[in-house]
Amino acid sequence: MTDFPPDEAARIAALDRYAVLDTPPEQKFDRITKLARDICEAPITLISLVDTDRQWFKSRVGLEATETPRDIAFCAHTILQDDLFIVADATTDDRFRDNPLVTGHPHIRTYLGAPLITRKGYRVGTLCALYPEVRQIPDTWKEHITALAAIVFDELELQVALREAETAVSVAEESEVRFRDLVDASGEYVWETDENHRYTYHSDNGSNRRFTSSQLIGRARWELPDVKIDDAQFDDLRKTLDEHRPFRNFEYFFIDREGQRQDRRVTGTPVFTKDGNFRGYRGTVTDITHQVRIIEDLKAAIAVAEESEARFRGDRRGERRVDLGDRRRSSFHLCLAEHPANRLSAFRADRPETLGTPAFSCQ
Repeated sequence: MTDFPPDEAARIAALDRYAVLDTPPEQKFDRITKLARDICEAPITLISLVDTDRQWFKSRVGLEATETPRDIAFCAHTILQDDLFIVADATTDDRFRDNPLVTGHPHIRTYLGAPLITRKGYRVGTLCALYPEVRQIPDTWKEHITALAAIVFDELELQVALREAETAVSVAEESEVRFRDLVDASGEYVWETDENHRYTYHSDNGSNRRFTSSQLIGRARWELPDVKIDDAQFDDLRKTLDEHRPFRNFEYFFIDREGQRQDRRVTGTPVFTKDGNFRGYRGTVTDITHQVRIIEDLKAAIAVAEESEARFRGDRRGERRVDLGDRRRSSFHLCLAEHPANRLSAFRADRPETLGTPAFSCQ
């Protein structure tokens, strides 16, 4: 029975991080075991990963088995130390003389193993060479197998890095899709500019779109292509931009190529590097053309109502007589609400409960 490292639980967790157990053979690992075979003149070379109750071979040369129980594994001894583990003659070593890997196939006599050590110091496996006869291990073999073990570890770490990078890309792509969906749903444009206030990014969403992002990249907001735009309306905004201050709800307009006025509302936040250097702006643009039209229509309606009211009242104020025709004549008090858009209301002098009803409905 072999001993377990004092950090066994953490060591197993470190091994699981590589997600390599029970995976198919890979050429990059097989190249290393073949190179170890050639350098160390060994008939059997293995990349062994020591799991909870077994050693599993990620790569093997000269051996058919894919794993062995951990309690008979030479490599289970190797992971108990940081240095090379060498067994000169297993038949004379009390720890191994009765081991089935010694008394039976593959009849191990000499063993040379280099631990695979993570950056945090966990020994998760070995690169080893097995000999069915007693061999002298020269120093060059020791140096080479140690160097090759480091390469195995680098390959394992590279796999983790690639997997994490793929995950990060996937998460980033998912976030990008979610971001674009939210932008599309909001009806707002999203933009970024460089330190010279020229667009580096502009989303292609939104209703009433007049420009594609490719038409805007490299241009400032006051340099829109193929439109008529009053440059002076940006004077205050440019001062804010040059001072690298945030701004909210700045409104501007331009006349598009069809001769239609387009109104926009912009909000922006300055962006700085970790060193505090100004990098540009990031923000949103809202197309407020429709809202501006509604406001203009309301203003026009109010103006018409005020003009009608003035004509209706003339120069007189207070009580007036209203002729309702031959059927009936009554006396009315006429009241005008403070807001000119409210309707005219009336009440009969002899029926005050009619206050608030339209004049034409009074009986």
